[in-house]
Amino acid sequence: SEGGYRGFTRKLGDMQLPASLICCTDYIAIGVVKAVLEHNLRIPEDISIVGIDDIEILSYLTVPLSSVHLPRYMLGVHATRHLSGMIKKRGGPEKPFHMVIEPELIVRASSTPVDGSGR
Repeated sequence: SEGGYRGFTRKLGDMQLPASLICCTDYIAIGVVKAVLEHNLRIPEDISIVGIDDIEILSYLTVPLSSVHLPRYMLGVHATRHLSGMIKKRGGPEKPFHMVIEPELIVRASSTPVDGSGR
């Protein structure tokens, strides 16, 4: 959170405010929200903010944060199955495997759709 706060605060004077910002983690997004609010900007009217991970606390924040939900349980299931298969074979490292898991956007109060004006 501190990195998101410091990074956004440092860049705020150097950049034109974007219509939206997608942060690579929810914790970074929480820091950005704090910085935005401290600079008297409105969420989502001035800037929409979205995180990634969908941690449990997001709906309890002053501005509930939109987030990309990643099904961590299913990631764990697939990783465990792959690891179990490697252990049973008792061989060296296997070829990398490719897995696609659909993320889901959980829309909360921190984001709005972009309108025709670019905002």
